[in-house]
Amino acid sequence: MFGWTKGTGAEITREIETAASLTHVYMLDPDDTLQTNGQQLQSEGISYTVLEAIKPLRSDSTAADKRALMLMSYFHRKPEGLIPLSQASNEKSSIQWRTELPLCAMPPWEVKWAEAFDKIVLIGNGSEDVHRTEVLRALNGAIVALVEVETFSSDWSSMQADHEDDYLGGTSIPYIQGTGPPPPASSRCVGYALIRGVRASTGVLHILTPVSPVDLKRVRVIVMGEIRLPIQGMLDHRPRARVLGQIAGVDYANVPFLHWNTGLPGTPGSKKLRVRRNLMRKSQMER
Repeated sequence: MFGWTKGTGAEITREIETAASLTHVYMLDPDDTLQTNGQQLQSEGISYTVLEAIKPLRSDSTAADKRALMLMSYFHRKPEGLIPLSQASNEKSSIQWRTELPLCAMPPWEVKWAEAFDKIVLIGNGSEDVHRTEVLRALNGAIVALVEVETFSSDWSSMQADHEDDYLGGTSIPYIQGTGPPPPASSRCVGYALIRGVRASTGVLHILTPVSPVDLKRVRVIVMGEIRLPIQGMLDHRPRARVLGQIAGVDYANVPFLHWNTGLPGTPGSKKLRVRRNLMRKSQMER
């Protein structure tokens, strides 16, 4: 029970308790009002337990840091430690992580998009402007959702035939500009994947994902949204690579997507300006 626990709120809560036919009630650090309600519940034969709330741990990590940690934890999970979603309710999965290798050094799945996927969908801000000739550039290094579609609706699947004769890099690509996401009623996201590389000449995507092969073979649609790979996922944390200044055997200067150029000494704009708090406009001083 949280929030509104007095007056009308308490009455509504009691009505919900009566309608739900409760058998067990757990409360976190209840006040006097909740203590009284708990005693009344016990008199009615309902198990009433008071739990001590866990005090939040103090951390200097920001919300963005925690989101990055969540994504890195997901992509470093071992696929062998996951069980198929169809068995998730009957078995207890044993999750293990593989952190000795960075994402750039993990062996990926090689997937031919013309054979593995019926549709490639881009959603989010500006996705409708991505032309078919540029979709591989957008997918390179992107995080995508792996979607299982039970039945293709007639309206959604009919857009597939508009560009069946178009080819890119010698291989047809199942992407239609401006296509919406799969219907929620007949689709399910089984997990996420990182498209680590694109080989247009052979029509192959290099994909990293912890999703089990049993669930992967049912995926026929990938959806790219606005989730981006954090900078930690692009680096090589192995000691030798850090000493040599390399990522997966490639010098920092030649690594795509990243650069460490801080400019030559004396370059305009290369130094951090000193903030002078004693020099302000009159309007700023009056605030």
